[in-house]
Amino acid sequence: MCDDWLTATSNPDVDRLVDESGMSTRSVERLAKRIYGASPKLWSRKYRALQTAVQIGNGEIGGWGDLACADFHDQAHFIREFKQFIGMMPTWFQDGAAAVNRLTIVRKRLMPNTPKLALYS
Repeated sequence: MCDDWLTATSNPDVDRLVDESGMSTRSVERLAKRIYGASPKLWSRKYRALQTAVQIGNGEIGGWGDLACADFHDQAHFIREFKQFIGMMPTWFQDGAAAVNRLTIVRKRLMPNTPKLALYS
């Protein structure tokens, strides 16, 4: 259920996960920390940044500015989140690392039993 929640949208909403689980918010947080090692909010932030990196890497967008407006509060928020989880600025990623990322994603998609989350890690 958590994998589907993370990959269903470009901006996973923690409240939706809580509703789908039928558990309290605190129970979902404890379970996520025990199983995944982090809170659902942190996972949501991480996979939002990873999904944007995949879109940049696959050339699905011309520039990363469009992504900054879609799922983040503003451009500064996007750059801060991207740098925290990807390890470099979006421009550096687009200029150099995106080609490597594209090859990795293509190879993972060719493997028939690849879990959805593997495409973003």
